[in-house]
Amino acid sequence: SSNALFGDLPLLAGSCTVLDLSNNQFRGNLSVFTKWSNDLEYVDLSQNNLTGSMPDVSSQFLRLNYLNLSHNSLADTIPEAVVLYPKLTVLDLSSNQFSGPIPANLLSSSMLHELYIQDNMLTGGVSFPGSSSKNLSLEVLDISGNHFSGSLPDDVVSLSGLRVLDISSNNFSGALPATVTKLAALTALDISTNQFTGPLPDALPDTLQSLNASYNDLSGVVPVNLRKFPESSFHPGNSRLEYPASSSGSGNPHSGSAGGKSLSTGAKIGLVAASIVLLVILILIAIVCHYKRISRQFPSSEKVSDKNLHRATKDIESMKRKDNKGSSEVSADDLGAPRKGSTSEAPSQEEKLSGVGAFSPSKGSRFSWSPDSGEAYGQEGLARLDVRSPDRLAGELHFLDETITLTPEELSRAPAEVLGRSSHGTSYRATLENGVFLTVKWLREGVARPKREFTKEAKKFANIRHPNVVGLRGYYWGPTPHEKLILSDYVSPGSLASFLYGNTIMLSVH
Repeated sequence: SSNALFGDLPLLAGSCTVLDLSNNQFRGNLSVFTKWSNDLEYVDLSQNNLTGSMPDVSSQFLRLNYLNLSHNSLADTIPEAVVLYPKLTVLDLSSNQFSGPIPANLLSSSMLHELYIQDNMLTGGVSFPGSSSKNLSLEVLDISGNHFSGSLPDDVVSLSGLRVLDISSNNFSGALPATVTKLAALTALDISTNQFTGPLPDALPDTLQSLNASYNDLSGVVPVNLRKFPESSFHPGNSRLEYPASSSGSGNPHSGSAGGKSLSTGAKIGLVAASIVLLVILILIAIVCHYKRISRQFPSSEKVSDKNLHRATKDIESMKRKDNKGSSEVSADDLGAPRKGSTSEAPSQEEKLSGVGAFSPSKGSRFSWSPDSGEAYGQEGLARLDVRSPDRLAGELHFLDETITLTPEELSRAPAEVLGRSSHGTSYRATLENGVFLTVKWLREGVARPKREFTKEAKKFANIRHPNVVGLRGYYWGPTPHEKLILSDYVSPGSLASFLYGNTIMLSVH
């Protein structure tokens, strides 16, 4: 797995029991399934460029217990044959283009433990096995990001061992069935972005650790046992659903009197005044620390004095006498105050600060370019300005290969320098904590496609291998429309001075 293998899938699998070809560039269809042996127990073909339909073959894979075909371009319906694989415990068909209904009896399999069919184009209703069904072992069911409709059946209670249920981003409607409260092992429930109405059940199991009911049309009051979850679990959406402001103490009516008498008005005013004074002191300390840090990065000793300028001029004239041909000449005027409009004009400290910033494509920030293509600055501290993003990236960071690994928090802390702007967004050079440079392009709002199409296009570009194409390493999908980032390799564009004169001797003007 995770190589650059391409072409069609192998015709034969020999006597292998494990076949992992994930995260490559294989193409074609799955017709070779019919020629693979029955010895296979683990098959992972995810994150490739496979197309066509899934073969409806029931005589194969008699020992198969794990099948992952996610993140491809497989289409047509899910074949009924998958129900007949006798030992299949994990089936992942997510992020494809499957359509039609869920195969009958797939949810009633006595062996299937985990089923992932999210982010497809499946339609119709969802039917669960009757309450009389026994020996059902399904623990994880993710059918989010499809086009399922209708109500959630009462028979969901038949999946008594269910731990994770994700039916978000569909077209389910009606009220949540009361039987969902009988799923005693449930730890995660996501019903967001549907059309559910009515109140929330007030007896969901205490084992529930994650809940998302936002973007529905629920009403009433959030039950007491669900107020342990933040308000973001219920809103936005659900305009008629009330989340009590004092929910944290509503479960104990005597909590207000346990602490004795309430504070007097004078004591409250004193606390507010003390808080304001403390806040002002902290702000002043932060300002002082900021200016001290900048003064260390831009010491006054780096200013060019007349004496040093005269000494540098003599050194240049001596170099010119030693090398009359083939060398570039530097006059004293070049070291002095530059002419207005000259491209060699030394930027001020304020201008340097405007060229380095966090990932915020504001209109007020200025484009700045260093004399040596952003790799060597006039002052050593410029490349190390510790400017951090004021916002924390709280979305999803996806990588298209394993060359880099970092978290959204590490990316948000990375110092960044503006490289340029275009109609699609703003490009930054981000410096990771390990010293690696990345080019981060912050896309303008409205440029990025929907998440499913964006993911497929990103995978296609990541698979391109060409000397003139910069490698795409990953992307970030934020919770708001303007938080879309593309991560790619950083390539130094060079500079006109380096092209004309090469690597010249750096003159000291101290």
